[in-house]
Amino acid sequence: MSTRLDFVGIVRAEWTKFRSVRSSVAALILLVVISVGFTGMILALTVSQWDQVDDAQRQQSMADPTRPDPTRPDPTRPDPT
Repeated sequence: MSTRLDFVGIVRAEWTKFRSVRSSVAALILLVVISVGFTGMILALTVSQWDQVDDAQRQQSMADPTRPDPTRPDPTRPDPT
């Protein structure tokens, strides 16, 4: 019998171990439930407080992180002065 110590063999062994341990499925389900629960809780808190937030905070929370901020200098461009 040959032992495969390549990537495919290791992944296959880990998958077998994951499926054979009973608590793995329960832990995975618990992870999904907790993740969805926290996401829903944060979403509900944000929605419930949205009317009490001022405009500057709304703009900050809705800001696109890929768009450059016009109030900050661009570090990739030389200083025009």
